[in-house]
Amino acid sequence: IQRLPVSSGRPQLLLDGSDVILCAAGRMTGEALKAAELLRQKGISARVIDARFIKPLCADDYRTIFDTRLPVVTIEDNTERGGYGDQVLHLRQAQEKPGRQLCIAWPDAFVSHGSTALLMKKYKIDAEGIAERVERFLEGKA
Repeated sequence: IQRLPVSSGRPQLLLDGSDVILCAAGRMTGEALKAAELLRQKGISARVIDARFIKPLCADDYRTIFDTRLPVVTIEDNTERGGYGDQVLHLRQAQEKPGRQLCIAWPDAFVSHGSTALLMKKYKIDAEGIAERVERFLEGKA
């Protein structure tokens, strides 16, 4: 197994795309890659970025992401408030880089009990749910 050097705060491009950027944190990176494939089958080209870090974020790398002017979707295994999506929104505002952004995460509310797979499907944070939500977001319905 080859280990690649990791630079603190620096995200990694996993898949190039031209319609939307999926920035995923942690184990949600795998779901984002699966969602990108589902989107590709519908004619939507998704760039997938592995955030690798929630704090600190590399301001220069995220400036480059924002400068594409593509819609950005953050995807995380965390609640909607106070996590990676909020960090990206905060950095976007600090850099004065307006743009469309959707945060996909667990709701900031009580989550019922059940298997992880069942709950991810229910709250649409599995690959199929992510693809559906991204498609609706791009259509202006989310």
